[in-house]
Amino acid sequence: MFPVEYCRWGRVSGSRATEQLGDWLLANEAASAERDVLDPDLRPFPGFQHTVVSLNWGGKRDHATWFSADPAAPAGIELIPMPAVAADYVAAGGKEQIGKVLDEAVPEGDYAVQFGDYLLMYRALASGSQATAALALARDLPAEDIDTGNTRSYLLAWIMSHQ
Repeated sequence: MFPVEYCRWGRVSGSRATEQLGDWLLANEAASAERDVLDPDLRPFPGFQHTVVSLNWGGKRDHATWFSADPAAPAGIELIPMPAVAADYVAAGGKEQIGKVLDEAVPEGDYAVQFGDYLLMYRALASGSQATAALALARDLPAEDIDTGNTRSYLLAWIMSHQ
């Protein structure tokens, strides 16, 4: 279960302990996403030349995945499943950090890649013209480039809710 489901289940079932567990899990998920992955402090690693840390091996940071060498994969795998509550913490680094992550993940601006749908959702968090552009690109995204754990309707609704 994702932490937010614990929060909700605890609330609807009347279990304060489950709700508190969900709150704690979600707070830790948010803190680790910001601190370790999407907006990490990389000063102790001056040789690390990437924006996203997709693999954290204690004293080693890596920008890779075991399943794809595509530049979109390290950021994309960290964004999924992009529930509504994720917007509160995946954009913690702000517009500038979102821009840096996307410049590295989709350097040609082509979102017809694995996780392109999640990267468009992330782009929408930069708001303003970035959200408008994300919506236009999401409408035209080929169906085969929408992750099987996502749908076009959820993708569009998510982006629209962040404009």
